[in-house]
Amino acid sequence: PFDAHSLPNHKPRIMTFRFKPDYNLPITLRVIEGYQCDDFSVEAKEKFYSGSFAISPDSNRMGYRLEGNTVKPPYDGILSEGIALGAIQIPHDGNPIVLLNDHQTIGGYPKLGCVAR
Repeated sequence: PFDAHSLPNHKPRIMTFRFKPDYNLPITLRVIEGYQCDDFSVEAKEKFYSGSFAISPDSNRMGYRLEGNTVKPPYDGILSEGIALGAIQIPHDGNPIVLLNDHQTIGGYPKLGCVAR
Protein backbone atom coordinates (compact mmCIF):
# COMPACT_ATOMS: atom_id res chain seq x y z
CA PRO A 1 0.00 0.00 0.00
CA PHE A 2 1.09 3.54 -0.74
CA ASP A 3 0.59 6.56 1.41
CA ALA A 4 1.72 10.16 1.11
CA HIS A 5 4.94 9.39 2.97
CA SER A 6 6.06 6.48 0.79
CA LEU A 7 5.62 8.14 -2.62
CA PRO A 8 8.75 9.50 -4.30
CA ASN A 9 9.18 13.23 -4.04
CA HIS A 10 10.38 14.17 -7.54
CA LYS A 11 9.90 17.39 -9.44
CA PRO A 12 7.37 17.14 -12.28
CA ARG A 13 8.88 16.52 -15.70
CA ILE A 14 8.05 18.59 -18.74
CA MET A 15 8.02 17.26 -22.28
CA THR A 16 9.93 19.50 -24.65
CA PHE A 17 8.17 20.83 -27.72
CA ARG A 18 10.23 18.71 -30.12
CA PHE A 19 8.69 15.52 -28.71
CA LYS A 20 5.07 16.70 -28.89
CA PRO A 21 3.27 15.36 -31.97
CA ASP A 22 1.81 17.85 -34.42
CA TYR A 23 -1.61 16.43 -35.26
CA ASN A 24 -2.05 18.91 -38.12
CA LEU A 25 0.68 17.30 -40.22
CA PRO A 26 -0.49 15.02 -43.03
CA ILE A 27 0.10 11.30 -42.67
CA THR A 28 0.09 8.50 -45.20
CA LEU A 29 -1.97 5.44 -44.32
CA ARG A 30 -1.39 1.99 -45.74
CA VAL A 31 -4.39 -0.10 -46.74
CA ILE A 32 -4.85 -3.84 -46.94
CA GLU A 33 -7.41 -4.38 -49.67
CA GLY A 34 -10.42 -6.52 -48.78
CA TYR A 35 -12.34 -8.99 -50.90
CA GLN A 36 -14.87 -6.30 -51.94
CA CYS A 37 -12.08 -4.12 -53.35
CA ASP A 38 -12.32 -5.86 -56.72
CA ASP A 39 -15.94 -4.68 -56.99
CA PHE A 40 -14.80 -1.02 -57.09
CA SER A 41 -13.96 0.44 -60.51
CA VAL A 42 -10.34 1.15 -61.40
CA GLU A 43 -11.21 4.87 -61.46
CA ALA A 44 -12.74 4.75 -57.97
CA LYS A 45 -9.66 3.01 -56.54
CA GLU A 46 -7.28 5.45 -58.26
CA LYS A 47 -9.28 8.37 -56.90
CA PHE A 48 -9.14 6.91 -53.38
CA TYR A 49 -5.42 6.09 -53.41
CA SER A 50 -4.32 9.36 -55.03
CA GLY A 51 -6.62 11.58 -52.99
CA SER A 52 -6.08 13.63 -49.89
CA PHE A 53 -8.64 13.50 -47.12
CA ALA A 54 -9.39 15.47 -43.97
CA ILE A 55 -11.23 14.20 -40.91
CA SER A 56 -14.77 15.58 -40.88
CA PRO A 57 -16.20 17.32 -37.80
CA ASP A 58 -18.97 14.67 -37.98
CA SER A 59 -16.46 12.05 -36.77
CA ASN A 60 -16.76 10.32 -33.42
CA ARG A 61 -15.44 7.32 -31.48
CA MET A 62 -17.21 4.96 -33.89
CA GLY A 63 -15.41 6.21 -36.98
CA TYR A 64 -13.53 8.94 -38.79
CA ARG A 65 -15.62 10.34 -41.59
CA LEU A 66 -13.28 11.54 -44.30
CA GLU A 67 -13.81 14.56 -46.55
CA GLY A 68 -12.01 15.17 -49.81
CA ASN A 69 -12.25 13.02 -52.89
CA THR A 70 -15.53 11.16 -53.04
CA VAL A 71 -15.28 7.53 -54.11
CA LYS A 72 -18.13 5.99 -56.08
CA PRO A 73 -19.26 2.79 -54.35
CA PRO A 74 -19.87 -0.19 -56.63
CA TYR A 75 -23.39 -0.64 -55.24
CA ASP A 76 -25.65 1.03 -52.66
CA GLY A 77 -25.27 -1.54 -49.92
CA ILE A 78 -24.57 -5.13 -49.04
CA LEU A 79 -26.08 -7.63 -46.66
CA SER A 80 -24.86 -6.79 -43.19
CA GLU A 81 -21.71 -8.67 -42.23
CA GLY A 82 -19.09 -8.64 -39.51
CA ILE A 83 -16.76 -5.68 -39.63
CA ALA A 84 -13.26 -5.05 -38.26
CA LEU A 85 -11.49 -2.20 -36.54
CA GLY A 86 -9.88 -0.03 -39.23
CA ALA A 87 -12.26 -1.11 -42.00
CA ILE A 88 -12.81 1.53 -44.69
CA GLN A 89 -16.49 1.69 -45.60
CA ILE A 90 -17.73 3.62 -48.63
CA PRO A 91 -21.35 4.79 -48.07
CA HIS A 92 -23.63 6.15 -50.84
CA ASP A 93 -22.29 9.73 -50.49
CA GLY A 94 -18.80 8.48 -51.41
CA ASN A 95 -17.05 9.90 -48.33
CA PRO A 96 -15.03 7.06 -46.75
CA ILE A 97 -15.48 6.10 -43.11
CA VAL A 98 -12.58 4.52 -41.18
CA LEU A 99 -13.99 2.50 -38.28
CA LEU A 100 -12.51 3.12 -34.84
CA ASN A 101 -12.61 1.47 -31.39
CA ASP A 102 -16.35 1.89 -30.75
CA HIS A 103 -17.41 0.74 -34.23
CA GLN A 104 -20.53 -1.31 -34.80
CA THR A 105 -20.20 -5.10 -35.01
CA ILE A 106 -21.86 -5.45 -38.42
CA GLY A 107 -22.08 -3.12 -41.39
CA GLY A 108 -23.84 -2.90 -44.73
CA TYR A 109 -21.62 -0.60 -46.82
CA PRO A 110 -19.05 -1.90 -49.29
CA LYS A 111 -15.52 -1.91 -47.88
CA LEU A 112 -12.43 -0.99 -49.83
CA GLY A 113 -10.11 -2.53 -47.28
CA CYS A 114 -8.66 -1.99 -43.84
CA VAL A 115 -6.12 0.51 -42.52
CA ALA A 116 -2.79 -1.20 -41.87
CA ARG A 117 -1.24 1.80 -40.15
